[in-house]
Amino acid sequence: GNCREHLIRWTYDVNKGDCVKFVYTGCGGNSNNYVTRNNCMTNCHQKREALLRKLSKPP
Repeated sequence: GNCREHLIRWTYDVNKGDCVKFVYTGCGGNSNNYVTRNNCMTNCHQKREALLRKLSKPP
């Protein structure tokens, strides 16, 4: 991209435990960049909740 895009995207914020909006310029970034909140929640939040449930069970 030309780094001048103004795309609304979603990212998972581990501190909030939720997906939040951010403005993506089209340059760089990582895989924590989703077009929809639903995609973000499916890929991040639900996996986090499942991991927490697994970790909280007694051995």
